[in-house]
Amino acid sequence: MKTAKLRRVLPLALAATAALGLGIGSAAQAAPATEGDVQLLTTDGNTGLAHTIRGFWGNWQQFGHLDGYNGVTAMASTYHFGAEHAFVQHDGGRLSHLVRHNDGTWDDPDVLTVPAGGKLDGLSATDVQGRLTLVGLRNGKVQLSTVQDDDSWSSWADVPSDGKNISSVSATTDGKGTLIVAELDGAGNSVGVFKRSADNQWGKGSWNPASPNATANATEISAAYATGQLQVAAVETEVDGAYRSVFHSTLNDNGQWKPFQPLYGAIGSSPGIAAHVAVVPWEGDLQLAYSTTDGRLFHTIRFLDGSWQSWGDVEGAAGNITAGPLTMASNTF
Repeated sequence: MKTAKLRRVLPLALAATAALGLGIGSAAQAAPATEGDVQLLTTDGNTGLAHTIRGFWGNWQQFGHLDGYNGVTAMASTYHFGAEHAFVQHDGGRLSHLVRHNDGTWDDPDVLTVPAGGKLDGLSATDVQGRLTLVGLRNGKVQLSTVQDDDSWSSWADVPSDGKNISSVSATTDGKGTLIVAELDGAGNSVGVFKRSADNQWGKGSWNPASPNATANATEISAAYATGQLQVAAVETEVDGAYRSVFHSTLNDNGQWKPFQPLYGAIGSSPGIAAHVAVVPWEGDLQLAYSTTDGRLFHTIRFLDGSWQSWGDVEGAAGNITAGPLTMASNTF
């Protein structure tokens, strides 16, 4: 077994790395990030954010806290030129841009610009050919904005949706200049994927049923390009509300979907009632985390061979919080 694979399968229950608390404008900063880390940002209750890092060996830093972000309704993050760029919608619709550098310091969000526009219903971020790109959802329509050469943001432009009303959106890239946008239709019944080539041409949409079960539908999706294919995670719920858990599907580059399947089938359990989900590519594998309706947070890895790691309790390693919407960022494919 290769050393890299050994690093991936270490259990989440490893003791967390010691780290200082975090507050923008304070001297205390979380420990620096290193290559192979995955950064996770989520809410902590209704008035702040919580940030942690999962190290290459599977250890978690203690959560650091960023106060003053009330009523967060959307968040997204991505790596861009070696730093984590996070976007958070809070306090009735204000959109803030936060940058965390690899030395653990954060830029003051007041000095950073964001694209103009009204309140968003969903948000995703990625880096396409060295340009920060935001994909937003507003009144059922998907739009994107990109940082220009003068560091300003372009006006929001429509993303194809085949005329459908959209309820959740996620953006990623294949690392070769292609922007990939995954969309969940308004009824939660199907997921569509649209790709924009490096020369800015949109291809046809590719749609897949969001659930193998006619009595279930999806409420939220997250997508990442990992292991040479697009991987999509979805929070699925029974029509009668009997359960809510995380499902997963893949779309290969030949346009072939695999059906969405529940992770409790692959892993053997599904702790808590899922509320929000995030995925990110990592060292040739996929990392996935989800929060529950009572604020807990769980994590797993899907390996290159399609197998899954057992669920790990993030709070058990990184500290107790009340998690809500979440996002993860990695600098590896």
